[in-house]
Amino acid sequence: MKHFLLAVLFAAIAHCACAQQVKMPSLFVMPQVSLLNGDDHVSADVSLSAGLQHNKWMAGIGGGLDFYKIRSIPVFATAQYQLFRKPETPFVYAQLGTNIPSPLKDQHYYGFSHYTESSFKNGLIAAGGIGYHLWDKHSRGVSLSLGYTVKTQREYYVENQYDTRGLLRQITHSMKYTFPRFSLSMSLRL
Repeated sequence: MKHFLLAVLFAAIAHCACAQQVKMPSLFVMPQVSLLNGDDHVSADVSLSAGLQHNKWMAGIGGGLDFYKIRSIPVFATAQYQLFRKPETPFVYAQLGTNIPSPLKDQHYYGFSHYTESSFKNGLIAAGGIGYHLWDKHSRGVSLSLGYTVKTQREYYVENQYDTRGLLRQITHSMKYTFPRFSLSMSLRL
């Protein structure tokens, strides 16, 4: 009798365990267009993110083109938390990554000479904000978000100076750029 009750108990536990449906993570791809507004400049940003969604969490990687002041290519990791398990729900997001400068010809510093062109060094990109998903029951649709983003990068240029003896010295200078701005974004979940 004791063995029979144990067998029934194990069978019931096994049946309950098999009846539990495990929701597998789903893949997402989201192109995004953003309007960026900073200190005295308004510009745009386009990006593409891809990753996995599990329950109320989304995490992935992305990249894009940022045209704010000095053109750059942000490459970032992204995380998003949805407040409810509904197709239409508010969310919070964060992004962190590297900012690879890709300046246009007229965005370099030349100083007094057009013979030497400045060079750029990678910086950081960080963003955070809130938004709202307008999805259908298949988790496809539009998302709108409002956030704050900062990108940094450094520019190096060489300045030619003559000393008191008439000898030419080349001095390397650097300028660190920090571009804080607000972003209004629209993305499409495919």
